[in-house]
Amino acid sequence: MEVSQSSTSSSSSQETEISGRNTQPLIPGLPDEIGELCLLHVPYPYQALAVCPQAFACTSLPRQGKLFVLGGMRSDTETPMQSTIMYRATTNQWQLASPMLTPRSFFASGNVNGKIMAVGGTGANINETMTAVECYDPESDTWTTAAKLRMGLARYDSAVMGSKMYVTEGWTWPFMFSPRGGVYDINKDTWNLMSDGMKEGWTGISIVLEGKLFVISEHGDCPMKQYNPDDDTWRYVGGDKFPCEVMHRPFAVNGVEGKIYVVSSGLNVAIGRVYEEQNGGISAEWKVMTAPRAFKDLAPSSCQVVYA
Repeated sequence: MEVSQSSTSSSSSQETEISGRNTQPLIPGLPDEIGELCLLHVPYPYQALAVCPQAFACTSLPRQGKLFVLGGMRSDTETPMQSTIMYRATTNQWQLASPMLTPRSFFASGNVNGKIMAVGGTGANINETMTAVECYDPESDTWTTAAKLRMGLARYDSAVMGSKMYVTEGWTWPFMFSPRGGVYDINKDTWNLMSDGMKEGWTGISIVLEGKLFVISEHGDCPMKQYNPDDDTWRYVGGDKFPCEVMHRPFAVNGVEGKIYVVSSGLNVAIGRVYEEQNGGISAEWKVMTAPRAFKDLAPSSCQVVYA
């Protein structure tokens, strides 16, 4: 998002240059002439911010307090990027890390045993999916190539359980073909096909809690399901229904220490707790944290939990 620079000492040439490249209002919801009067009383000038790239990927090392923003697509040239940007919660600072080996956008990423994986996505040709996979070591600040995907996958969702990363491209209209998916084993550096039951029931955004895979579906009233690897099936989670009356798509989700954190449009947050009932069933209870109305036009792109 860009915000125009405004100060009492701004020259007419500066104002012309800035207004020429800014197509957004000075203050959303206000006419520019009123926004300018408001900004004139701010004790410091606003600076134009760089436009955030699209189609980037985020992952984190929670206990180390590190957040990684990878790749994406340049807003000016619409070409993929290979940048690696790291945020440290302990210092509240961003810094550049070694770039990825391959520029990519619309790809999957995840933290597997402390290593950052970048999987698939699109490269220079946005109409083609890549099979290239690479692995980042935060200790040495280096990227290395990993085993390639067996086929190019369009990014839909991914999850990490133990030493394995699961990537699925999900169902696509008109639902004539079963979705495709792959499973990466970092210990063996190999890819295998995802089981039929797992990929066909993976119909939403995923969360991993205590080694168990859950999905919040993107249809209807957003029911939550748990995957059972023993018989390759999904079963619905009981208890409270997901609070759809407050939480509206799109969603971003993460899970940590037995709790699910879902961020929705408007940046409302739903915190879920999953527990096992006496009959062996799985249930959930939800608590909603409503965001300020100032955030009503914002939508999440990623949800990460890091410790300061």
